Amino acid sequence: MEMQVRSGGAKANAGYAATAGEWKGFIDGVDPKVRQAAARMVEEAATHCVEVFYAALLAHPDSRGLISNEMVDSRLRHSLRGWLLDLFAAEGPDMEQLVANQIRVGRVHARIRVPVHAVLHGARLLKRELALRADGDGDVHGAPAGAIRQYCYVMIDLAVEVLSHSFGDDMQEAAENDGIYQAMTISQDMALERETQRAALLEWGQRLLFDICRGLQPSCGRLADSTFGLWLRHKGSLLFGGLGEMGKVNALIDRVDGVLLPSLQPGGAAAGNVLHELNSALGDIGYLVDGMFGILESMEGGRDPLTRTLNRRFLSTIVGREIGAAARTGAPFSVLMVDVDHFKSVNDNGGHAAGDAVLRHVADVLLQCTRSSDFVFRYGGEEFAVALVETPLAKAMEVAERIRLRIAETPFALGRGIGDLRLTVSIGVAQFEGHPDYAVLLEAADQALYRAKRNGRNRCEVATPHGR
Repeated sequence: MEMQVRSGGAKANAGYAATAGEWKGFIDGVDPKVRQAAARMVEEAATHCVEVFYAALLAHPDSRGLISNEMVDSRLRHSLRGWLLDLFAAEGPDMEQLVANQIRVGRVHARIRVPVHAVLHGARLLKRELALRADGDGDVHGAPAGAIRQYCYVMIDLAVEVLSHSFGDDMQEAAENDGIYQAMTISQDMALERETQRAALLEWGQRLLFDICRGLQPSCGRLADSTFGLWLRHKGSLLFGGLGEMGKVNALIDRVDGVLLPSLQPGGAAAGNVLHELNSALGDIGYLVDGMFGILESMEGGRDPLTRTLNRRFLSTIVGREIGAAARTGAPFSVLMVDVDHFKSVNDNGGHAAGDAVLRHVADVLLQCTRSSDFVFRYGGEEFAVALVETPLAKAMEVAERIRLRIAETPFALGRGIGDLRLTVSIGVAQFEGHPDYAVLLEAADQALYRAKRNGRNRCEVATPHGR
């Protein structure tokens, strides 16, 4: 049987096709009475099986932080029940669709980053519950219980095999992208990024010292929440991930914020000693970060060559990572989808060179209107995506409006006698609301963007529940 399943490549497709062929051969060899009896039994047991599965997954230490009771109640419970009924359909299944469904489920779990061993644990519980329904040597719904048990075991094992294959492919791709991204410069120039963050760290220290010298309580806030701290937590941790110095830097920041700042009383007897230790800690942080920059080599493969924004290939890795961080810490996280209005007319009237110039201009505005800790991607064509770390929806809307106004109010010179062009953009804004699948957040922002287009362009729209 030839399978036409979209996957990571020819080798992956061959693997799915081999499993599908084995699966079909097994199903064809099962007495139809056994399939029908199993279908009736699963339909009766499905609701209870779903409850057992999600009770275990919510309690599992490696997955309970990735899904919530609300998510289970609103969509996952229904989805798993449908998966069970489709898997054990009384009639012979459409094998291509059956395999495609397992691949889709595997990819969703990979995006959510539920560990595969937690899924395997849940599958074992499903088999146990179905075995209890087909206990003993008698008949169940007119078929031998032993035959039904064997059928249920093999069907779930084959489904999980395809699911795990898909899961592994996507997780490997994400890990490879993490590695590539880690080895490349996040900004246009590694040396510039180094100087920018060195200046941000120095500015925080100078503000602190200025307040102390004036006898005031420090107004600079925690170092972890400063411009430098945000950059280090979100971009620096990606860039320097795996380097041992990162642990030392984080420990120093924790000491600055948790011990030194709270004990720093302006004019107090110990102020001089605390300032001396704090200054030493900042010097050590700067030295360690500078050393990590020195370890890395600049790589250009992760950037869009036209706009110098990040390549779309890293979007899923970074947004998925930020969603995981937001779920763990409770910090807000928002994304923008930005599209140039009437871009086709720019190419038609000014040629592709004019279109390229417009895209570079819009990318420059996006970078100017966001922080060094945020991420700007070329999403495709004339569309960009922006990940705003630790940013609630209201603030994200302010950023979107700032971008929109900056572009709309700045005449863009096309040159070559064509004259100035009034550019506008439409923007969709969405905030992470708890769903661990990054695709859900991106789709919400995309739907808000489409609504901005429908409502007249040159406007920002906020995502609504279920994309309405």
